[in-house]
Amino acid sequence: MNFTFLAPRKYVQGRNVLREAGTHFSRVGRKPLVLWGPRVKALLGERVLSSLKDAALETVDVEFQGDSTKTEAARIARIAREHGADMIAGLGGGKVLDTAKASAALVSASRSSSLETIVFAPPAKAHARNGSSSGSRLRFLPTGAGS
Repeated sequence: MNFTFLAPRKYVQGRNVLREAGTHFSRVGRKPLVLWGPRVKALLGERVLSSLKDAALETVDVEFQGDSTKTEAARIARIAREHGADMIAGLGGGKVLDTAKASAALVSASRSSSLETIVFAPPAKAHARNGSSSGSRLRFLPTGAGS
């Protein structure tokens, strides 16, 4: 039996790494779709959006609807296509991250080139305070030790 492990080409971890999101995103593309829930956006949004703006990226800001379903993944994929997003960045917990990956796979399946997916998992402290497929390339930039 064979086992294959595909790791990201780049892994970034450290204090205040979200303030550098624009630098990392700009190496991937120019138009990120950022998917997150309202709690994570309230906690991290100002830092992330400011960094993306400073990097002159045209951000598509999308609120996650709460469940990782085929319908939600299709909704995000449709928004990404409509706005011409060249990457999907999921910020949050497992449902958000799974939906970001599924959405990127759906968009990639309808394109001749693959869509980048950047996945952020917020620090464990954020949670405490507030209560692959079809050719898509994944880049993980976790921001907590539990990620």
